[in-house]
Amino acid sequence: AVVSTQSGHYGRVPNYRCFNQLRSNSRSGGLCIGVHRSLSDNVKLLKTKYEDIQAVSITPDPSDPNTKFTLINVYDSPENSSFKSKRKLSDRDQLSTLDQLTDLLAKNNYGETILVGDFNARTRDSNHEFDQPEEFINNTNPIDTRSHPVKSNRNSRDSVLNARGKLLVDFMACADMTILNGNMLGDIFGDFTCHNYNGCSLVDYIAATLR
Repeated sequence: AVVSTQSGHYGRVPNYRCFNQLRSNSRSGGLCIGVHRSLSDNVKLLKTKYEDIQAVSITPDPSDPNTKFTLINVYDSPENSSFKSKRKLSDRDQLSTLDQLTDLLAKNNYGETILVGDFNARTRDSNHEFDQPEEFINNTNPIDTRSHPVKSNRNSRDSVLNARGKLLVDFMACADMTILNGNMLGDIFGDFTCHNYNGCSLVDYIAATLR
């Protein structure tokens, strides 16, 4: 369970250990990663120094270090939000959330990473394209158990590509990550993630490294 909060309050989720992160000097906003208690002893909270970026390392099988991966949770406020406006006034040199994320990844060897969060960006069906690994090109096994298909395109019910969406796709290319919305089992159509009075959009994403 990974969420961003609007009021700074967190509900209790049965059988989950919650890692909460509140914004300083703000009455609203925050992040929470909830890990099922069956895995909670194998989770380590990582320091990010950024208020809107949260990270944990998870090793599902402690006897096999190769199962270790990093989960990063992000909330990138809308450009017209009061929080972002105040932050720009207080620090004109403040890095954007995507720049903060780029800095974090550059300074840490997180290995295999899953990135989730509300980026308030609309990417239509754009995605960072990977070269297809040779091991899969030559794979004669008709059964492929991976949830991420070997393809570079994705589906999306959201037909809008905005400026923040373009920046997000550029970030994915720089970070060697791919968007899984509309490109994985469980979400083959790229369903909307935001529903409100003036329409629907896809602004919450899950992405991953392919290594």
